[in-house]
Amino acid sequence: MCAYRAIPIPGKSKPWSLIVVQEKRTVMAFMDYVTLNATLVGILVIVFSALLTMWFSRRLTNPLIDIVHATNQIKDGDLAVELTVNSANEFGILAANFNQMVYELRQHRERLQGLVEARTAQLEAVNQEMAAMNEILEDTNQRLNDENLARRQTEENLILRERQYRAITGLLTQRQAGEREDILEIILHNAIKLLNAVAGYIGLFDDRGKNFYIHYGIGIDRAQIMQPQPGHIGIQGQVYSTGKICYIAEYRAHPKRSFDKTLKPSTSSVIAVPLKQAGKVSGILTISWSEVATSIKAEDLAGLHQFADLASVALEQDTAQKRISEIAFHDTLTGLPNRVNLNLYLKAMLERVHLGQSSGVILFIDIDEFKEINDNFGHSFGDDVLVTVSQYLVAAVGEGAFISRIGGDEFIVVVPGETNRDRAAKIASNVIRELCKEYQVAYERVHLSASVGVVVYPDDGGMAEDLLKKADIAMYAAKKAGKNCWRFYEPVLLQETNEKMVLTNGLRRGLERGEFSLQYQPQYASAGEYLVGFEALLRWNSADHGFMPPNRFIPLAEQTGLIVPIGEWVLTEACRFARRLSDMGKGDIHVAVNISLRQLVSDNFVDRVRSCIENAGIEPGQIEIEITESVFIESVNDAILKLCQLRDIGVILSLDDFGTGYSSLTYLRSLPVGVLKIDKSFIDEIINDQAQLHVVGAIINLGHTLGLTLVAEGVETEKQLKILSEYRCDRIQGYIFSKPLMEEVAIELVQGM
Repeated sequence: MCAYRAIPIPGKSKPWSLIVVQEKRTVMAFMDYVTLNATLVGILVIVFSALLTMWFSRRLTNPLIDIVHATNQIKDGDLAVELTVNSANEFGILAANFNQMVYELRQHRERLQGLVEARTAQLEAVNQEMAAMNEILEDTNQRLNDENLARRQTEENLILRERQYRAITGLLTQRQAGEREDILEIILHNAIKLLNAVAGYIGLFDDRGKNFYIHYGIGIDRAQIMQPQPGHIGIQGQVYSTGKICYIAEYRAHPKRSFDKTLKPSTSSVIAVPLKQAGKVSGILTISWSEVATSIKAEDLAGLHQFADLASVALEQDTAQKRISEIAFHDTLTGLPNRVNLNLYLKAMLERVHLGQSSGVILFIDIDEFKEINDNFGHSFGDDVLVTVSQYLVAAVGEGAFISRIGGDEFIVVVPGETNRDRAAKIASNVIRELCKEYQVAYERVHLSASVGVVVYPDDGGMAEDLLKKADIAMYAAKKAGKNCWRFYEPVLLQETNEKMVLTNGLRRGLERGEFSLQYQPQYASAGEYLVGFEALLRWNSADHGFMPPNRFIPLAEQTGLIVPIGEWVLTEACRFARRLSDMGKGDIHVAVNISLRQLVSDNFVDRVRSCIENAGIEPGQIEIEITESVFIESVNDAILKLCQLRDIGVILSLDDFGTGYSSLTYLRSLPVGVLKIDKSFIDEIINDQAQLHVVGAIINLGHTLGLTLVAEGVETEKQLKILSEYRCDRIQGYIFSKPLMEEVAIELVQGM
């Protein structure tokens, strides 16, 4: 074998080559030696390692084996096991902890054994108590079984009573009117059956308790039913006076049995229970036995009380039903049939009319000026008058007539069998004559009368509502004719009523549609030299009826109350017109507005006038409020108070149509008016009638004496103007100067001055 290696030589450019040659056997002998020794050493190391591993393994597994053995002992219930601690390494620590755990388990087991022993002792005590309780329960069960056997009969009786009670209460809650008799009979029958009695009765006292009447009886003499008996003696007298139950076990030995004629001689025991209404005895429920004296058990007495209570409820229901019927169908003040009763009567009567079996007369009666009684004396005195009127009506028409008060001072009289108009007129005249007399009101005697509308059926109609409406229309025709009279219904009256209704609806729609307008009639100084004012006149051009004259729609507006909103619109428009005059520098020209009674009596009238003036931005003196004498007929003091308030804020006040109403110098002196207007009816005749001329002159002189400004209305001729000027009338209004003008024309008139 050879080995080659290049060796670099410093200073030489090429390295030297070293080659070593050795015999192969010589070279390999060392290698074989090394290999043999290495093999021997390796075997020794392996053997040593195996021995060492076995030693360490045995050192590790022995403690674990000891622990396994110990745990098996614990599993078998041996807690006395203990491991030996030979070292302080991990196995030693594990053994020590294992021993501590076993010790604690041993302590817990000892405590649990103590608890188990204590609880076992408690359970044994409880078991002993349960055994004692079981003995008690067995005794109790035995007693309950005995009691159940004793109660079965009682339960059957209670079920029977309950069925009877439910049956009777069902009748009380579901019964129809007029079944009181049947219910009381059923109550009596069940009460006798409940108590195994042989006889009984239900009787009622009269209002004063003087007489007693048996209504239902079982086992008694039927001849005694509904026969009056003394209410103050015998059993019924005792119950009525004390209000308590009367029970006589040995009735045959009762000293006062001779007073009880209703009970048979063989009666041995009797019990009477009071029937009460509103706390007062109204009757009795009596049960009796024969031959053998009978004692009453507490439950039987309770059952009898129930039946007595049911009978009392039945009586109270019957009384309440009668009272409800009385209230529902009769007037509570006069006792006469009311409107509901009248409608039922008319319905039944008119059904016979349709069959040709009936006819008659209907009177619609209204007391004239009855409102004055209520207003001046009070409603209680007014009620007294109505009661008296109802009595007079009954006397006037007789018992065969049906008389009803339908409300307020309105009465309806139906006289069947009368169809002759002459006979109907006599009946109406008799009613007028009977009612037209003086009535005592408080400490005064007041004269009253009546207005009567008359219809004849079936001539005037076959429907109740239609007949009453026509009778009402005829009554208002009598009012319009002057009151204290009667009027037959005529078709023309219905036409007038329908026209009034149509016009009323038209008025209401006219205000909404803006169909109203104002015209202004100038007022001049007496010589006509200058314009002093305008009177605002209301006009209505209806889309449905065309132009309507004021004398036709204004009274209707006052009757219906529509004059209030219409009058407020007029006042607002007049104030607006006055503002236009003021803007032209003509604030001294006033605008007069007519005010109705309805407006004046409204609570906020003065505030409305003030508001209209302020909203228009004008002076109060530019507005003149015209009133008529009629406003003082209703309420003088209230009217004067409101007029004084208007005068105080600066509004001009005038009295219109003076002399046509209830003229009174006393009123005239007390009124806060500054202008007096003479009605056209006086002016028309001053040329041809000297008396009329003197009257006008006297009115002018009177007005001047009182410091009033005089205005003549309706002046149409030069002669009238001349005469009025001679009598020093202050202002002139009429066609002599100008007819009423539309607003724009009136403005042009002012501009041309």
